[in-house]
Formats: sequence, C-alpha cells, structure tokens
Amino acid sequence: MKRMTKAQQRLAADNMGLVRFVAGKIGVATDEELVSEGYAALCRAAMAYKPELAKFATYACHAIFRAIGGARRKRLRSRTAYVEDIEGTMIAAGLHDDCCPQLPAEHRELVDSANAVMWHMPARVRGVIHRRFGLETGRKETLREIGADLGISRERVRQIERAGLRELAEAMGG
Repeated sequence: MKRMTKAQQRLAADNMGLVRFVAGKIGVATDEELVSEGYAALCRAAMAYKPELAKFATYACHAIFRAIGGARRKRLRSRTAYVEDIEGTMIAAGLHDDCCPQLPAEHRELVDSANAVMWHMPARVRGVIHRRFGLETGRKETLREIGADLGISRERVRQIERAGLRELAEAMGG
C-alpha cells in the first residue's frame, strides 16, 4: 500500500474532527468500529485529494460518509434479511412497515439506518419520506395531508416520495 507523505499526514491530522462530525450526523459517534472506517476513509481521501477539484473538507466528508454508510449497510443487510424472513414484506430498501410488534428494536435500527442514508437529502424529501411512513411519529400520512401542508399537489408529493425512495434504495445497496 502506498505511504502517505508528510503533507497528506498533516492534512488528515488537521481534519480528524470531520470523522466525528460525520459520525455524529449519521448517529454512530459511539460506534468505534464505524468511526475507524471513517478515519481510514479520511486517510484515503488525503492521499487522493486534488486541490483544484474541491475543498478538502467537502471531499473528505463525502468519502467518510460513504465509508461509514457502506459499513452500516453491510450490517443492515443481515438485519433486513432477518426481518424479511419473519415479516414477509419490506418496503423501499429496508424501511419496515411497522406492523410487527415483536421487532421494535430492529425497526428502530432500520429507521436509524435509513435516516443515516437520508441526512444528505434535501429536507423536503426527507420530510415527505418520514411523514409517508410515519418514521418519527408512527402515524403514516396521506399524500393529500402532506400536499396540503406543503402547498403542493398529491401527485407532486408522490413524485418526491418516489425519487427519495429510489435514492434511498440505491444508497442502501438495493
């Protein structure tokens, strides 16, 4: 493996806080295994960084997010398979249709994983997905309710939901 130059080491050392920042945004700041994935991604980013393309913080945040998200998706796949076996149905890349009372912890983990993937999506898209599937409140809202609240048509809400679910499925490896 290629060794880091002194400048690359300094760049990575000066930006170590980005790993904890991204891990905190995703909600895994206390998971040392995932945080270590982030540190490894930071070092790889420092080695591959080209200053003419972007600010290092932006470049590194994306690399850290992808690394931590990838490690979380690997974990999620085994949990998702477990939920699929018991429940028989899943919606949109691991979001469980909350009708199985014996799995509240697994449901919460799936929601947390989805939230970790969605943090970079526009707030409107996140909000539509959260409200349609009741991810925060447990109450699923209709297209009409969300549309009326946002001042848009039911069809537009459906389009936003569909685009968000497609992006979520891609990000979660589905």
